[in-house]
Amino acid sequence: MNIGPLSLSAQQLSSNKWRLTVRYTATFSPQEVNPPPTGLNFTFRDSFQIWEDDPVNDDQITGWVGVSSFNPSSTSVTRTLSHDISGDDLDTELGGEEIKVKVRLRNVDLNFPIHRWSGTIGLAP
Repeated sequence: MNIGPLSLSAQQLSSNKWRLTVRYTATFSPQEVNPPPTGLNFTFRDSFQIWEDDPVNDDQITGWVGVSSFNPSSTSVTRTLSHDISGDDLDTELGGEEIKVKVRLRNVDLNFPIHRWSGTIGLAP
């Protein structure tokens, strides 16, 4: 399994509510996707953490959110995860915020995770 191109976007829902959306392509081997006897048809779980990007030490804002389980139907699957969060939670310093996310894709059956970071986006919560 692999996490391909990853994008992060933010939408302001109200004066103090934001929706962060992560889109990525997950790729799998035929053995991970196909049912027996040719494959193993694993179950996968994906989620993401929200972080504030700082020059020295990044601040973790949430635990794993947007959690979803799925069985891939092909070797390439486009995934979309989202999470609504208050501006108060995002506002960790004076001025604008630089937000990034860490995506986790985990093979549930083998308990094997991989991670990938998004790029950073600027917000003004």
